[in-house]
Amino acid sequence: MLKECGGLGNTAQVLVIDEVALIRLGVITLLHKDSRFKVCGETHQTSVARLICAQQRPELIVIGPHTFDKAGIALVRDLGDIHPAAKTMLILNHSDVHFLKPAIAAGAQGCVWVKDDLLEITTGLERLLMGEYFSSRSLSDSLLKHISGKNGSNYPIDAASLSSREIQVLMLMGRGSTTANLATELMISVKTVETYQRRLKEKLHLHTYAELQREAARWMQQKN
Repeated sequence: MLKECGGLGNTAQVLVIDEVALIRLGVITLLHKDSRFKVCGETHQTSVARLICAQQRPELIVIGPHTFDKAGIALVRDLGDIHPAAKTMLILNHSDVHFLKPAIAAGAQGCVWVKDDLLEITTGLERLLMGEYFSSRSLSDSLLKHISGKNGSNYPIDAASLSSREIQVLMLMGRGSTTANLATELMISVKTVETYQRRLKEKLHLHTYAELQREAARWMQQKN
């Protein structure tokens, strides 16, 4: 949905994107209470998000967890190509640091966890407007554990080389989810899950599904 945002002075325009209406409503309600921000568009469709970004040229973009889980890195990159000056904040479904590296590499400047206090979002957006990077306290704690080696960071799987969806598939496999269960949990087809599993085998230099399953379980055990 497009909204007219002309003549806003120092008020920053924000585009809100997520597949789930309640998530969008929560973010929009929060921003409406803060005079520093003005929502210039909101949508559940990535194609519409690209259009709004091109037409409205928002200063800030908030991508919710459900859209990021599905469209992920590609959407971040696309929006950055359309409007390089925009700053992007991600709301992640996971507090796992392995989601941060590919997100930041793709062009996101800020990340919060879906379970964080809502005020982390406005604090983060303000920091982004100042030209800084931002991660919420919970994600910063996760990052420190990763750096200190207390979160399985010494395990040979290079998560930085994996997409957010590939990490998600690996994590769920490590928790015992079958291919069919993965398809249900991620709301994608079995064929799509198998495509992700094939890519994981190629990137991790594995040959069989059984090897991938063992490596996923070992990785999750190490992380925990």
